[in-house]
This record gives sequence, C-alpha cells and structure tokens, in this order.
Amino acid sequence: MSGRVVRIDWTPGGDRLSGTCHCGAKRVGEDPAEMWNWLFAHPAGHDEEER
Repeated sequence: MSGRVVRIDWTPGGDRLSGTCHCGAKRVGEDPAEMWNWLFAHPAGHDEEER
C-alpha cells in the first residue's frame, strides 16, 4: 500500500466519519474500525456506485 493515500475525516459535532480510498471510492459511517477495514480491503466493497 506504499505511496497510496487513504483518509478518514471526522466532522465535529457528530459521530459520522467520512472515508476516502486512494481509488476515489467514498463511504460514510460511525465505526472507525469498520471504516479502516473497508479502506484496507480495497478493492472489495469499492464499487463504482460508491464514488
């Protein structure tokens, strides 16, 4: 995974997290572990409809 950037942002005032994969796929959730598992499972779950 070297050289590829993945990101999880937290929006203050809530429990929502926004994850962005290096491939451009995005996902919103509340569980940090679930979000990291989704990011590191690339490409599983990174369908075109999620972009």
